[in-house]
Amino acid sequence: MVEYFLFFFIYSFIISIGGKREKKFTLLGAFIILFILSAFRFNVGIDYHSYVSIYQTEGDFDELKRRALFTNEIGFNYLIQFLNFIGADYQFMFMLYSFIAIFFIIKFIDKFAPDHKLALFAYAFLPIYYLASFNVIRQSAAVSLFAFSTVYIYERKFWKYFFVIFMGALFFHLSIIIMLPVYFYAKLKLTRISEIIIICSSVCIGLVFSYFLKSTPYGLYFDRHMDFELNFIVFFFIVFFIFIIWHKDRIIQNEKLNIIYNIGLLSIVVFILMFENPNVGANLFLRLNNYFMVVNIVLIGLIPSLFKEHSIKNMVNILVIIGICSLFLRTIIDKGIIYQLVPYEMSVNYFLK
Repeated sequence: MVEYFLFFFIYSFIISIGGKREKKFTLLGAFIILFILSAFRFNVGIDYHSYVSIYQTEGDFDELKRRALFTNEIGFNYLIQFLNFIGADYQFMFMLYSFIAIFFIIKFIDKFAPDHKLALFAYAFLPIYYLASFNVIRQSAAVSLFAFSTVYIYERKFWKYFFVIFMGALFFHLSIIIMLPVYFYAKLKLTRISEIIIICSSVCIGLVFSYFLKSTPYGLYFDRHMDFELNFIVFFFIVFFIFIIWHKDRIIQNEKLNIIYNIGLLSIVVFILMFENPNVGANLFLRLNNYFMVVNIVLIGLIPSLFKEHSIKNMVNILVIIGICSLFLRTIIDKGIIYQLVPYEMSVNYFLK
């Protein structure tokens, strides 16, 4: 557990120094710290041993099926074969996926976040982002790729956007396919009436959602009935985005932020689907929502900009940081063992077989 507190202080120090001129160095420093903690972890995360087992099959399709470890992402299995072929150990797999998950989020923050420091802070310490990548390894890489691909929505380069989504589905997580239609939706300038229609329509969609889901590879989640308690993190994001909707005209000032806002609005739709389909299991909806909620790391940094007075702006900034810190500490201290984040171990000896 000490390692996480050390990470907290070092990372916070790095992103706090320097101004806008030193932005590149801040982003680089943040990437290095985030990468080291993630890439060199050993026996950390609920799925850690599952991925080690997958790697040890050397990508053999029959063996993966026999062990019930086969994934829908064919490219991932071929990647495992290639890494085994060049003699890389399974630790290299974790390094590769950590690099992708972190690098493209950093690029996303660089391109879209007006306040890159607060966005970096939110990504590292809000548990549903960086810490979650220790458990949902492949999907975290897919979410990161989607976040980066939003730059092609802004630049109106559909085929580049399609290519990134396709590669994400092939090598990381098939669920990223659901983000293809977002290209056409995210550029819209929604009115209040449009937003109300979207939210109300989601209520109707929820009625047929269960039937549709059963015909997809994710129908297995129907066998995982969960007693879902609306935890503080989910509550935090629901209240947060309602706040953003209420102040949209003051916060969303350019096309980039409009794209981010439109994607974030869909997270409310997924939450509605979640509450309408409690028997499916909250885990499924929260995983789907990872793609839409990732943009909130940018939107969180906009909250202080609502206030003109410098002293009030600083106070709000501090309150946001305290709120994020409390969630990080709660996760590490109270939930660390459940999520297998603690005890933290580091490995630097497993690069070659």
